[in-house]
Amino acid sequence: MKHDSPEFAAIAEQGTILRCQVGSGQQGTAVLGQDDRDELGICIEPPDHVIGPKAPDPVPTTST
Repeated sequence: MKHDSPEFAAIAEQGTILRCQVGSGQQGTAVLGQDDRDELGICIEPPDHVIGPKAPDPVPTTST
């Protein structure tokens, strides 16, 4: 996995609730010697990163 920072990598590792193989390897259509492993995961973020002090700034909205 690639993340923007070691902190985000730790959050993903600790919060992962599901990780599975996807793509050609899972479908059985991979070419031997030329394939890679594709994965999809679901992670739960800590509350302080969603609604607490480390939460991102809200996306600005415009009204017309």
